[in-house]
Amino acid sequence: MDGKTDVEVHTIHVRKFLTLIRDHKLFANLKKCIFSASEIPLLGCIANENGVRLVTEKIKAISDWPVPIDIKGLRKFLGLAAYLHKYSRNYAEMTIHLSSVNEK
Repeated sequence: MDGKTDVEVHTIHVRKFLTLIRDHKLFANLKKCIFSASEIPLLGCIANENGVRLVTEKIKAISDWPVPIDIKGLRKFLGLAAYLHKYSRNYAEMTIHLSSVNEK
């Protein structure tokens, strides 16, 4: 914006946003707000300029998931995997054999 620094532009955007929500009778809890951060926690993920990724604890929970011993356990795992597939490369290739077992 016309010779302004990134910080100045960010400050203008934040003020406009806070004014807009106040005009609509909405209010931000300042204790929960994060300003001028390079990344923020968002719904169990981390969002930054490069995109969205899972937090380390979620990755550990997935890698520590017990090996399914029956169809019910397999379906639970596939449900979790389907929910998190957007964070995985080659999701379809990784789950094709598990999905075929589930169909039987």
